[in-house]
Amino acid sequence: MKTTKRIRLLLMTALMCALVSISAHAAVSISTKSLTLQVGSTYRLLMKGTSSSSSVTWKSSKKKVASVTSTGIVKGVSAGTATVSARVGSKTYKCKVTVLSKVKISASTLTVRVGSSYKLKLTGLAKSQKVKWSSSKKAVASVSSKGVVKGKKTGKAVITAKVGSKKYTCKVTVKKKQTTTIVVNTTKSVTTTSTVTTTTTVLEEEPAAAVTGTAVAVKTASAAETSTSSMSSEEAAVYKILISFKNKAKYKEGAPYTNDDYYAWNGGTYRGGYGCAAFTFELSDAAFGDTIATVHTNWDKIKVGDILRVDDDCHSVIVLKVNSSYVTVAEGNYNESCHWGREIPISELKSTGTYIMTRYESTTSVSASGMRRMRASLPILYDMKHYPMSGRR
Repeated sequence: MKTTKRIRLLLMTALMCALVSISAHAAVSISTKSLTLQVGSTYRLLMKGTSSSSSVTWKSSKKKVASVTSTGIVKGVSAGTATVSARVGSKTYKCKVTVLSKVKISASTLTVRVGSSYKLKLTGLAKSQKVKWSSSKKAVASVSSKGVVKGKKTGKAVITAKVGSKKYTCKVTVKKKQTTTIVVNTTKSVTTTSTVTTTTTVLEEEPAAAVTGTAVAVKTASAAETSTSSMSSEEAAVYKILISFKNKAKYKEGAPYTNDDYYAWNGGTYRGGYGCAAFTFELSDAAFGDTIATVHTNWDKIKVGDILRVDDDCHSVIVLKVNSSYVTVAEGNYNESCHWGREIPISELKSTGTYIMTRYESTTSVSASGMRRMRASLPILYDMKHYPMSGRR
């Protein structure tokens, strides 16, 4: 009888141990099956349901994207995807790791006019990451929940984008609105700008009203709308056409303009372009028609309406004004939108600019049928990256 009880006890003990073993084995799992990291950040993966004596072997499918230590610490090395696996006995458990580029703010410094706006953006964010925007001086520059900065009054402010415990800042300088004084001949009334005697000339986007008197202050909407007194008559005419696009819905400041936008160009150097190239080509055709472009690299001979290939052949802009030390430009696909009035130092162009496409030097034009034949053999120009840039904007 005692022997039978002992046998039953031994059998029950063995069965319970087997059940515990099976249960423990079934409970083994990796702490997460998917993970998103920024370059340089780390995360420790754990194996659940294993004992301290269990042997876990960690491995990464792409060490150049994500590395993993013998204790399961994963580190983002470069942008991309990799699979980190943990082997426990004969079983393997996997985690898909997505590594994003380091988070960056689109501009570290920014200059805006009172009343004008600019959208800041953070790149390299995971979809789950939330951004909280704030301004050090709301009376000088405000910022919306989507990163749109607006100049309120002259001064300086710091815009901060906070993601978790990390902060990314942009120093903002707000300047006053530009005004240009038109001095009118006091001896007679005029109804058109062509009969006005001026100290500076402004090409308005709408017809000027009748003027009588000694002086009238004309407010310009942004840095892009500026005096043309230093331009040749040909450049002034080109400027008037270019700046007229600024009031059109498709090309207004901040209007969407991305690499999905394409335009077939009549300039001959390329058959067309996407993104920033499409924007410059379309404005260029409006000003120059079917005139064939020529290419040069003399950054001291830039003219209004020239298309500049900048940022080491990654972006295209069209020139609105040329100053002795910088050029003022318009561009598409800048933060995936239209942007007017950015100033680029000529010293920067000489360092990172690739070439200039101008349509002043050529007198050649091509018929519609000839253009179609020519386009077939020409390449397409792409925006190599979605701007932003930092620096003087």
